[in-house]
Amino acid sequence: MNTSVDYLNTRVQFGQVVGAFQALKHMAADVLIEVESAKSAAYYRWKQPPRITTNSRPPPH
Repeated sequence: MNTSVDYLNTRVQFGQVVGAFQALKHMAADVLIEVESAKSAAYYRWKQPPRITTNSRPPPH
């Protein structure tokens, strides 16, 4: 994410830094939300206790 933001702040298009365009700011914000949501879901699953099943036999082939 940091690399993308650095690129948006250095790339120039139409005489302006691309990071100044509102649409790209919104896209970057959406990506950040997705990344943080995925991190949160992974952390939540990591903190859950392991699932124990009563069936110790392997599934049939």
